[in-house]
Amino acid sequence: MVNYPGVLAGAVLAGATLIALYRAWYYYHRIYGLWKTLARRTVISLMFFLLGAISTEIDSLLEVDLWEFMATFYTLSYATLLSTVFLALRAAHKAKKSERKEETPRPSISGGYILREDPSIGLMRALKRASNGLMVISRKPLEEWVEKYGVEPEKFLWLSRVSARGTVDPSKLHVIQGEVLQFIEGRENAVIYLEGVEYLLLYNEFPSVAKFLFSLKDSALLKGALLLLYLPEGVMDEKGEAVILREFEPITEKELLKKLSTLAPELNFDELALFGALPPTTKKQESENAGSKSTKREGGNGKKEA
Repeated sequence: MVNYPGVLAGAVLAGATLIALYRAWYYYHRIYGLWKTLARRTVISLMFFLLGAISTEIDSLLEVDLWEFMATFYTLSYATLLSTVFLALRAAHKAKKSERKEETPRPSISGGYILREDPSIGLMRALKRASNGLMVISRKPLEEWVEKYGVEPEKFLWLSRVSARGTVDPSKLHVIQGEVLQFIEGRENAVIYLEGVEYLLLYNEFPSVAKFLFSLKDSALLKGALLLLYLPEGVMDEKGEAVILREFEPITEKELLKKLSTLAPELNFDELALFGALPPTTKKQESENAGSKSTKREGGNGKKEA
């Protein structure tokens, strides 16, 4: 015999759960950090609840006893929801505790700056050592970039439309922004170095790129991170460049090294400035040097034998 009240209750529960599940799934793909974890647990809890509602429907429509499944799914949903609530409460408690805790303010350098000249190895090594994580967004592949600067960043995004690991489509600015926000979350004094603005302008309108850069700068300010934008002169027209320069302050490499020395006093500014003028020594160059030395040695031995 069909249990009509049970059918109606199961249908209402399933419909409401589907709507809530859609909203939780929507937020899960658009938020980051701790909130993403909370959204994921909410999705899991709603899935268990939906299975319980479906079990209620089947139990009411058919002569099948599914109370064990209903009890299991509803209990799992309740337990997952409780863990989500307690995770949020614990995060709020930690945030409140950190606000009350009196600490000596740490030196930091945050905001957005523009580099007009190609950075040296010394600057890149200083950024790596003084920061709490270096993220690079470049038109060059990772191997080529590391070959040039001799520094391997914690996070690297290659602006390319090819399908490969570590690549990101230059037309998907929201994806790049999401990767940056995820990287600087919980990282004080992190550094984001972005080059290849002209490549972004090939696939996006200027207003979209400008809004993207301004949003990254605001996020860097809020999270205590440093956003470095490599923008040589002539990359964009004067009007567009003026818009960017209103938000990003131009800075020389020497000025930036001085600022970085406040974050890491052990960095020798003069040594870094001198080292930045020297070309990077890579494994490829080392092997070439070793080969040339051995050739010279063999040539010298040949002359002695002659």
